[in-house]
Amino acid sequence: MGVGGVHEDKIIIMTVKPGLSQKLLEQIQIAHLPSLPQAVLRLLQACEKEDVSFEELSAIINTDSGLSSQMLLVANSPVYRALNKFTTVESTLVRLGLDVIKTIALTTSARQFFSRFRGLSSASYRQFWHESLICANVARVLADLTSYHQPDEAYVSGLFHKVGKLVLGVSFPTEYKELSLKAEGDQALAAMEQEYFGNSHPEVGAWYIHQWHLESFMDDAVLYQLEPLEEIVDAHHLVRLVYLANLITHKPKDQADIAEAAERLFGLTQGVVADVQSKAMGLVDEILDAQGIDLSVPPSPDDELFNKDLLSDALDETELKLVDKVQRNVLLDGVRQHMSRVGSVDALLTSIEQSVKILFGVPRQMFFLLGPDGESLRGRSLEEGDSRANELILSMREGKSLVSSALHSRTQLDSITQAAESGLSVIDRQIIRLLGHEHVICLPMQNEGENIGCLVLGVDERRLESLLEQEGLLMAFANEAGGLLSDIMSRRSHDQQIEAEYQARARQVIHEANNPLGILRNYLQVLAGKLEDDHPALNDLRIIGEEVDRVGGIIRRLADTPEEMQEGSVNINDLISDVITVFKDSLFIPGDIEIRVQMDEELPPIVTRANALKQVIINLVKNAVEAMGEAGTLTVKTEDYVYLNDKEYIEISIADSGPGIPPHILAHLFEPVTSTKGKGHSGLGLSIVNNLIREMEGLVSCRSNHKSGTSFHIYLPRELETV
Repeated sequence: MGVGGVHEDKIIIMTVKPGLSQKLLEQIQIAHLPSLPQAVLRLLQACEKEDVSFEELSAIINTDSGLSSQMLLVANSPVYRALNKFTTVESTLVRLGLDVIKTIALTTSARQFFSRFRGLSSASYRQFWHESLICANVARVLADLTSYHQPDEAYVSGLFHKVGKLVLGVSFPTEYKELSLKAEGDQALAAMEQEYFGNSHPEVGAWYIHQWHLESFMDDAVLYQLEPLEEIVDAHHLVRLVYLANLITHKPKDQADIAEAAERLFGLTQGVVADVQSKAMGLVDEILDAQGIDLSVPPSPDDELFNKDLLSDALDETELKLVDKVQRNVLLDGVRQHMSRVGSVDALLTSIEQSVKILFGVPRQMFFLLGPDGESLRGRSLEEGDSRANELILSMREGKSLVSSALHSRTQLDSITQAAESGLSVIDRQIIRLLGHEHVICLPMQNEGENIGCLVLGVDERRLESLLEQEGLLMAFANEAGGLLSDIMSRRSHDQQIEAEYQARARQVIHEANNPLGILRNYLQVLAGKLEDDHPALNDLRIIGEEVDRVGGIIRRLADTPEEMQEGSVNINDLISDVITVFKDSLFIPGDIEIRVQMDEELPPIVTRANALKQVIINLVKNAVEAMGEAGTLTVKTEDYVYLNDKEYIEISIADSGPGIPPHILAHLFEPVTSTKGKGHSGLGLSIVNNLIREMEGLVSCRSNHKSGTSFHIYLPRELETV
């Protein structure tokens, strides 16, 4: 059998022994790796700062393989599958946002100090961390020196170069410690690992990294780190970097081997290698100082992960501080904060899926939500590219499915227990197949005794055993999710009631207003009929008639207001193009005004209110044209992936080359004041624009001066339609 990673021009196949390696893969625990207490504490403290930057967070996370692995694992999970792959910590943080980062830090802290790594001592991990940090910094220095195009990727690869040891040590603490004490060097250890487990630590490490689905040679770099030098000479740049960094980190006294490898791989002299070692160790010392770690004994290259503790015991005080921190920020507080900041059912389901991934390490999930009739459960899945779950409708009758039984019993149920007691129905087996795992756990989501739905987790046998031991936490999480879902659904029902009442009132107003408007139109026609064809007042009557028709159109739009309140999938680029076309065809835009349209072609359709957005764009384009007069430049742009306050938006900007807005007007731009159309973009129109954007949960800003003109920037939540 084999475990492989596929790249564009290369296929890796890790050949392992049958049987034993399968046993290893069944026993191995990869969901959560331990982290250094100082790193987690600093991350929690940084997340509490109002002005914390992603650069500051990445500087902390980049020092710790446990935290880094969680960020990369979540960022490359099915929730973000349609987006770009992330191979560096920096690129993941912007994607995840501060809430998710803090949730990961909290769960890492709690899990670490309440489970104690299943027997792995903190001293053992600190030694592993130190060696990984050295290799990471050596790899980055080498990357800069040899002009590798992604030095951060080299750093992360170095940080994880021995992650296979950590995975085996966490999964088999007693057995692996014995092997580590017997082996003399990594080559001997790898041979013993292969014999005992069926896989060596480079193979396990590469397999672990492969779970992130990165478009990177990172797993190759970890896999081939112990190969003969002759086999590495023609390998990919990243593979050669990590190979040499591994030698420098773990065999600094073998200068002859290092010198030969450096010369053959990159043409580096021994003096250059010495500079690399010195610079990398200087960077490590800076990190140790920042973390407050005192290495009482210099590290020895021959020490193994589970052999000696070279670090000082002065970390006890830090650990106590972290325990106190975790006691004040229990697990559910973190996920509650993360989940409670969303405003729609789809967004909350996405947040629940993220939280389950972080908290329990379960990537595949499915939801069943109770229908309005209270008698059926409709399936919902957020898995990209597979909508079959959304076609499932289950009966709420007890015993019909594992899902309905969990809701009736108000308890956590699992398929392995159900199969042993009374067997599984066809629909139960369908759900298991859809989730692609051996078993499922059904968690009833309720709120004050009211059924909301069921969260179904797809798990293998090993993960099932682990999660069954956390039944209390699982049920508490499900109840939390049920309460939040209930709140959003209640608000939606209330909004629908208000909308129906508003629609009835709007129809009444339209009916009443149309009568006098009709009389005005008829009277204008009568007046026009009494005048000669060349009478100058005819033009005035025509203008009055057009304005009456415009008033009628505005009033009729009252009937469209419920539709404007209704959200749907909107192609922003197409909507803007339609508006610009209407303005051109109506000759509203003078011929000497140049129109520049710069659309982000990658911008996906988003869920928003099409009619309301169209009204906003019409108002802003109209204002821009009126501000420029007969000549100027109108620029309309769209841009995807704009981040404000840890939230993801798309941006629409409308700019003119007019005279700008005076400062005294700019200060009160979005307030309903007297119009100043000829001198600045103000008046009731911008107040309406501001209100509409706020109703769409967006933001609008303005920049203006007399040199560059005025630009309005609209930021709408980047909420994609869930199929």
